[in-house]
Amino acid sequence: MTSLSSKPNYHENIHTNSPPQASFVSSRFLTALKILYRETSSALIDLVYPPRCVSCRRLLNTLFCQYCIAEIIPPNDTAPILELDDHIAVGIHRGSLRHAIHALKYENLPEIANILGYLLAQVIQQKKWHFDTLIPVPLHADRQRERGYNQAIELAQVAANYLECAILPNALYRSIATTSQVGKNFYERQQNVKDAFAVAPEYVAQLHNTHVILIDDVCTTGATLGACATALRQVGVKSIYAATVSRADMQTSASVA
Repeated sequence: MTSLSSKPNYHENIHTNSPPQASFVSSRFLTALKILYRETSSALIDLVYPPRCVSCRRLLNTLFCQYCIAEIIPPNDTAPILELDDHIAVGIHRGSLRHAIHALKYENLPEIANILGYLLAQVIQQKKWHFDTLIPVPLHADRQRERGYNQAIELAQVAANYLECAILPNALYRSIATTSQVGKNFYERQQNVKDAFAVAPEYVAQLHNTHVILIDDVCTTGATLGACATALRQVGVKSIYAATVSRADMQTSASVA
């Protein structure tokens, strides 16, 4: 802090060619230019490539429109997953919902999670489960690095915001880089993810005797969710539910990612 008795040096900038505030003004001007550039660039991109629904391709100001949401078919297959206490899905993995999930995972559109995560929160509320936290199903570190994000974390963060609940995005990790589940039957899927998940050591005590909801994009045979549940049971988690955006019907389960 400058002493009250000290005198300011009025000759400090006498040999400069610009006033003392010039650098500050220049900085603010450059910041304003950057903001203007970003906004203009975004507007030009929207003009050249207008936002379209990822499913029906309608020109709308959203990536997943109300018409396609209305086409979602609620799951009619209530077959239990043995390792879980209960499971819920927004809809069957077909049509518009399948297109939206594919865009989320493979077309570098994590913002679709804003809509799908909201739909996920709605079905969770309908269940009236007693739970402490959401836990997204992890990707292997290599796959997440390649994709740039984990779609399950994106969904869980949005759902947690609407539900006003906790989320533990790093509680589970995938210790084995498994191969893709696409094309595998029920037994092959189970073997592929066996012992592939573990609870991070720093969360073991925190999770003991808790009630959690696993979050993922798709439930096909339930093998991945079951493997995650097994890892959570081993550290004393009391109740394990699962909520996914879609659930495959048995006729198409082998082809679902």
